[in-house]
Amino acid sequence: GSQSKEQRRVWFADGILPNGESANSEKSSGAPVAGTLTVAHTNSSSSTEGENTSGFCGSITQVGSAMNLIPEDGLPPILISTGVKGDYAVEERPSQMSVMQQLEDGGPDPLVFVLNANLLAMVKIVNYVNRKCWCFTTKGMHAVGQAEIVILLQCLPDEKCLPRDLFSHFVELYREALVGNVVGNLGHSFVSQSFLGSKEHGGFLYVTPTYQSLQDLVLPAEPYMFGILIQKWETPWAKVFPIRLMLRLGAEYRLYPCPLFSVRYRKPLFGETGHTIINVLADFRNYQYTLPVVQGLVVDMEVRKTSIKIPSNRYNE
Repeated sequence: GSQSKEQRRVWFADGILPNGESANSEKSSGAPVAGTLTVAHTNSSSSTEGENTSGFCGSITQVGSAMNLIPEDGLPPILISTGVKGDYAVEERPSQMSVMQQLEDGGPDPLVFVLNANLLAMVKIVNYVNRKCWCFTTKGMHAVGQAEIVILLQCLPDEKCLPRDLFSHFVELYREALVGNVVGNLGHSFVSQSFLGSKEHGGFLYVTPTYQSLQDLVLPAEPYMFGILIQKWETPWAKVFPIRLMLRLGAEYRLYPCPLFSVRYRKPLFGETGHTIINVLADFRNYQYTLPVVQGLVVDMEVRKTSIKIPSNRYNE
């Protein structure tokens, strides 16, 4: 006979299912303290057809009260629908091979990873502006006052492993938001060690999408921001002059105001800051500087053409 396997069915301790619906009174009455992920163990046999998997037996246990459910050498648990509406199972320590197979098959729904009791990450491979990209989307940041995060990471040729460093970075953002350090538009988060396969990757610049295409992406509830991977040499600009970095990225990839996707191992857009305007802007002595503004000036960026329009009555400025 076929082997029986243990399934874990999931709802959150406040009685809310992962899809946002309310659990029934039977489930919520047995829920433990809020903030933990509650699972019911069900022993199901794959050889039994028509088995009612919506019921559960065994004791209710708390799983995932830790802030970080990502194992050191593997992937976080995956949330799986049992086929019954609002009913989910958890597969712990999924294999890279099976996950990659599911993602490459390109089903309509993303894979949902459980990073901690209140934070999920939805992952899908998408074709975005003719680039094959990983789409990583958080669900649960709003609970700690942080906008949800979307990261579009261009796939490497023949990539066989999920870029799991993004999961750990999401958990770090969640931790920071818990103590009040939230990231806003044109904000940043930096990394201090090797990240996504390179010590030259410095972290992320966060932008709110404006005119960019959002077609075929896995988008969370608003508000949300896109994280753009930046290089170590670009981190001073992200700190002091983020809009300059954002527009420089846009000029590099001919997308206005900036691309929403990230490219690993690219050359930094800025080098030494010694002889640039950032040397002036980052001078924190008691000097004050003013940058002139021409009222009514408009910059039009088109494909292979940039027009600067200055009103004639402002020419002297």
